[in-house]
Amino acid sequence: MVMVRKAVYIGGGYIFGLFAASFFSFEIAVCAGIALLCAGLAYLIAVKPALVRNSAIVCAAAVGLLHYGIYMAAISSLTDSLSGEEITAVLTVDEIGSKSGDSRVYTAYGRVNGSKLKFSFFADDLPLNRGDKITVLGVISIPENTPSFNTKDYYASRGIFLFINSAEIIDYTPSENPVYTAVSGLHDTVMSTVRRAVPTDEGELIIGMLFGSKYSRLDTKTEQLLNRAGIGHITAVSGMHLSIAAAIALFICTAVGINKNISALIVCCVSALFVIICDMNISVIRGFIMVVLVYSGQILLRKSDSLSSLAIAAVILTITAPYLIRNTGFLLSLSGVFGTAVLAPDFIKRFESQTFFKDKRLPTAVKSLIACICASISVFPAAVLSFNEVSAIAPLTNLLLSPLVELALTVSLIGLVFSPINGISAVFFLIAGVIIRPVLKLSLWVGQLDFAAIPLKLPMLGILLIISLTAFAAASLLLKSKLYSHIITAACMFVILLYVAVYRIIPTEGITVQILSSGNGCALVCSDGHSAQIIDISGTSSCAKMAGQYLSGIGINRVDAVILTKKTEYTAQLYRSVLYEADSFVTADWENGDGILFSSESGTEIEAFADESAVEIAVNGAHILCINNSEALQTGHYDAVIYNNKKSVDVDSELYIITSSTFSGYLPADSHTEFNCCELCIGDGEIGVK
Repeated sequence: MVMVRKAVYIGGGYIFGLFAASFFSFEIAVCAGIALLCAGLAYLIAVKPALVRNSAIVCAAAVGLLHYGIYMAAISSLTDSLSGEEITAVLTVDEIGSKSGDSRVYTAYGRVNGSKLKFSFFADDLPLNRGDKITVLGVISIPENTPSFNTKDYYASRGIFLFINSAEIIDYTPSENPVYTAVSGLHDTVMSTVRRAVPTDEGELIIGMLFGSKYSRLDTKTEQLLNRAGIGHITAVSGMHLSIAAAIALFICTAVGINKNISALIVCCVSALFVIICDMNISVIRGFIMVVLVYSGQILLRKSDSLSSLAIAAVILTITAPYLIRNTGFLLSLSGVFGTAVLAPDFIKRFESQTFFKDKRLPTAVKSLIACICASISVFPAAVLSFNEVSAIAPLTNLLLSPLVELALTVSLIGLVFSPINGISAVFFLIAGVIIRPVLKLSLWVGQLDFAAIPLKLPMLGILLIISLTAFAAASLLLKSKLYSHIITAACMFVILLYVAVYRIIPTEGITVQILSSGNGCALVCSDGHSAQIIDISGTSSCAKMAGQYLSGIGINRVDAVILTKKTEYTAQLYRSVLYEADSFVTADWENGDGILFSSESGTEIEAFADESAVEIAVNGAHILCINNSEALQTGHYDAVIYNNKKSVDVDSELYIITSSTFSGYLPADSHTEFNCCELCIGDGEIGVK
């Protein structure tokens, strides 16, 4: 058998091996890689010498397993040797993230003990730009996964394997790199022009479309509603944005009669410039590689196809950075392109070739809808790994709104070109704001509908997804028609949607209390499967976001009450920016000994009393004590005690739960302990770990 699409088979096998290895330990990944490599070579030599393709796929997967395993083992050895070390290092700023109070999160890279590494840390909010040199003092630590959030995996996917705790920037020097300086100046100029011309959320949406969501000032609630409506991807600069920029450049070249090969070179240069302007976003880089492959094939008179270009781009990006295989943007970019550029055309072609449809062509609107559905199905597995919910109406909203989005983005890019002339660029940004306004308004309305999103953290959903993938794989191998494979996949998606709908209708017994923790933050979310109540224990900025993500993951949109115990005004603002439907915010005058008594329409009763040391809560008769510090506390018996401090306090309880990573106290030898967070089940006044 001759391999006619070598890049697809080898690249696909390699990427599969990388992805599989990301779930394994070093030992399992290496052993599996060696076993697969031997099996592939043996199959080629001893069994079926003619079937080169199968052997190549197996061997490529083995290489992916070995590459990821060995790379991560080397990284782990290096990071373990640096953990706990106090450093004073000169680093280069790579990314400037969100602000929290007087601090801001930074990503910077530099050499420490002879090794080039990338770090993430919080430090004072300073007027820094990408490329600036900073001198940082702090203690190195390794991020750890928690039940609340896979911190280590998330940062590893971005190439960050170390944190700097208690970081202090003791000196900084502006960058002398002319590229960084020019890009930073362009960002500032464009953003100030947009905000003057369109001083509303439409303007922030334009900024997000041009440079990415980290530059826009859309609040968390608006971003969540855009994602639920299925168009949140427009603020994540991707290959779609690059393709429009390349299309504009090609249109201009064609209009002025430039030679075909020269036009291809100009398009590649414009694409490279766009990559730099977008801060080397991984999805844009993937798009750039595919553009270069397509146009270089045109110049060299070699035919290229989307699947081969996608496979080559994936291999190029991961060969030096295998951890990218778990990067959310990278996975969504690959799967989205596969759905729209590979799966959809194949489905349409095979559908039109059926006997009952011969000599006819599907209408353009139907083809567009099929492309949107194929994209949604393709990104679903990646979304399950990365998000708490995924839009159920994305195919329809993208079909209806994509023309307006693409037009607004095109006009915005033209405004970007004219950014040196503020008056002209402001006109284009104003027009783009008018175009994007109905998109924003409709998305915010649609995003609030209960059926707009599929929650991804429901029980059994993971099993259903595995069954669906297995059914697709079996259909692809056993059935001769790929059309039937696609239909089976669509049927599996329908079953998942039906399961979510039924799960929401069926009443649940008892109350579930999810304990969420991060750093010094701790919050309790009580839910009966249909509505929820949030009890914020610590008043830190992390709890609101965690609570919003948890609720979206289990499909609860309604919050009866947010009970606040500390920094009430500040905390209320945080929750309002995250929750788009909260009936009330409940506070009390703790200093005067006043407590809270809350009863929901569904029958949940909550009592809460707090002081400087702890918060005492009763949920439907089950008593929970949340300890914030080690000061002397009242004695008594509780159903559960949550330690959110460093030291233990001697309190009698049936269940002890530790949320603080710095806990160094003692617990009874026979106690049942859950670290970081857990889910409790309350029924008839009794409590247990779910």
